[in-house]
Amino acid sequence: MLPLSTRLRQDTKAAHTRAERSGIMHQLLTGTLERERYVALLAGLRPVYRALEEELDARAGHPHLAPLHDPALHRLAALEADLRMLAGPAA
Repeated sequence: MLPLSTRLRQDTKAAHTRAERSGIMHQLLTGTLERERYVALLAGLRPVYRALEEELDARAGHPHLAPLHDPALHRLAALEADLRMLAGPAA
């Protein structure tokens, strides 16, 4: 049985490639995304990361999730710091 990380990488590769070649992600990866749109992207990701991190923390002891739980991988604090730097303290 393959590790979850390997399965996710394999099973989502085509979707990631399509996303990287279109819309906002293409602009982000090519350095052409306007600052305001980048701030909006980060603001939109904030509740996603908050929910993911809170739920992983709450279920850190679950046998299926424990191998995925690594607080060093949490991104919410860095995302919020980026928002404050790019959009000001009210962001």
